[in-house]
Order: sequence, then C-alpha cells, then structure tokens
Amino acid sequence: MAEDWLMAIGWLVTEGQRLRIDPGRKHVLSNPNELVRTLVQAIMLDGRPSWLATVHTPRGPRFDFIPVDAMQVLEELYERPDREALLLAAARKFDEASLVDLGALGESTVLAEWSGALSLHGRSDLLGQLRHVSLVSDALGYDIVAPRLDGSEIQLEVKCYRGRIPRCFITRNEFEIGRRLPSWYLVVCQAVTLTEATVVGWSSGERLKDRVPMDSDDFGQWQTARITFRAGELTSGLPFEQLP
Repeated sequence: MAEDWLMAIGWLVTEGQRLRIDPGRKHVLSNPNELVRTLVQAIMLDGRPSWLATVHTPRGPRFDFIPVDAMQVLEELYERPDREALLLAAARKFDEASLVDLGALGESTVLAEWSGALSLHGRSDLLGQLRHVSLVSDALGYDIVAPRLDGSEIQLEVKCYRGRIPRCFITRNEFEIGRRLPSWYLVVCQAVTLTEATVVGWSSGERLKDRVPMDSDDFGQWQTARITFRAGELTSGLPFEQLP
C-alpha cells in the first residue's frame, strides 16, 4: 500500500491512531515541483524499480537501457548533472541490495545442502553444530560454521552470482581470515531463479592469494576485490565431499 511505503521512507509518521506528514517534510508541500522530484528520488532509491535490473551491468550502469517513459520523466524533472547523479546512486543502491539478496540465497542453499549431506551420511546428530553465524555478525569473515563428520568444524564464506560466469566480491577481512584459518573455505553458488540457487564449487583461502590485488604501499590498500573464476579454479560441490 502507498501508506506503508510512505511510512517506510519516513514521509508519514503515526500520531496516536492517526497518520500525519513528517514535520521535517512539510516545507516540500509548498513547492509542487520539488515535491514531485523528492518523491521520484524516493522511488528510485527506495522503491528499486524493476528496470534497474537491466540498467545495472558488471561494467557499470547502462543508461541507454532505461525505459523511454522513465527517461522522459527524469529529463523533465532534473538537469543532467542531478539526473546522472541520481541514476548512479540508484544503480549503486540496487546493486548493494541485490548483493544482499544473492548472499542470503547462497547461504540458505549451502545450509540446506550441508544438512542434507549430514543426514545422508547418517550424522543427523551433528545438525545442531551447523550455525548461520552471519545472521549475528557479518564481520567474522565467514557466514556458516559447519561440522565435519568427525564433529570438528570448518568455516564457510558463501558467495552467489547470477549469469554464466562465476564471479564474486571478496573483502579484505574475508581474505585475511581465510588465509589465517586452514579450515576456511569459499563456497560459490549460482542463482538459477530469484529463489533457487545451486552450489558450483569451492576454493580454499590459500588458493585465493594470487587472485587479490597487491598493496602499493601503506597509503594505498585494497578493501574489496572482484574475482572471476576461470575453468578448473573451483573444486566442484561442497568441501564436505572432501572430508573423511
């Protein structure tokens, strides 16, 4: 509903049993053009229009993919610098939200696959050790703690991608944790639909060391890198299959 959306973006607030315009927004109501521009900006940044999915590409936003009617509205409301800044911000926010959705899909896929593998090997008693730790904190450098068949545990960082080519973003923290923990693995999944993914393969932290940038000095250090995996660089399935 429109009321729910306006409340979610902070335009409407509750006052007892009634809804009212947020006092900080009332000045916009006196200027119809500014009101329309502000609402369009909210739609772009918070509504995530579906056509942003086609505008966003791995090489950056493709403004020529914007629907004609949407571009006409944007051209009427914004001067070119403001229009391009809004489009870049919307594409960036859409990308960030898409990565969150993809990450959640990949993690749920790995959890389900690992649970199934434990049951298949007759170790359902270990299911309680399978923990989705990224729900508590995403700063650990891994998303899932998973039990080996002998009861010991490994750490799994999960990445999920769309399209044909396996690629993902890895943070410096994830890489450093993976390099220090011999029981850390990167698991890569491919999204086949909006709600379904499949496990493609995995890599150890040690195998990633040649795939991240080199710091030029203490004043220039990388924080996030995009890795594209070539054929044969990922071991098929889950690292579970390599365990005794």
